[in-house]
Amino acid sequence: MEVTSSTEEKHIVTIKHVLEKQFTGPDQQLVELFEDPENVSVIGREGESSSTESPTELDRYLEEQYKPYFTTNMYERFIGIYAMNYPLKSYASDYQLRVGSIEVDQVESTEGAYDFTVHVMYGKDGMEEKEKEVEGRVNVNDEGKISNIEILDNHGLSEKLK
Repeated sequence: MEVTSSTEEKHIVTIKHVLEKQFTGPDQQLVELFEDPENVSVIGREGESSSTESPTELDRYLEEQYKPYFTTNMYERFIGIYAMNYPLKSYASDYQLRVGSIEVDQVESTEGAYDFTVHVMYGKDGMEEKEKEVEGRVNVNDEGKISNIEILDNHGLSEKLK
């Protein structure tokens, strides 16, 4: 199947939306829902979550924010591995995160594959902002859903937020 430029544009809009949510924070609503004992979920090894009461407010919030953009399997993995990682780390360390810019390039050799670089700006109140690049790859299926996402290098951003 030949990927048209409008299909590619839709894929890039989807990818940018997810990355923008991921690297902007802390997300106060996510933090409040995460800290509310009524939203306790157990995230398993495979990235699948199971909660005592399904679905919790946190589950509904995450579904609203992310589910439309992912295949079912990748949604579960994304929630278990990435969804709360940077937003909660930024909250715990008092850092503000925002996206400076996002570059997304289609991988010529692989249909539906895109390499991305997110220029993440971070800092604390009263401090000068610094920048870290986060690089990764995303695969988008024929339906425009993300079927895989992988952060390949965050250039020390995780360590900075600890």
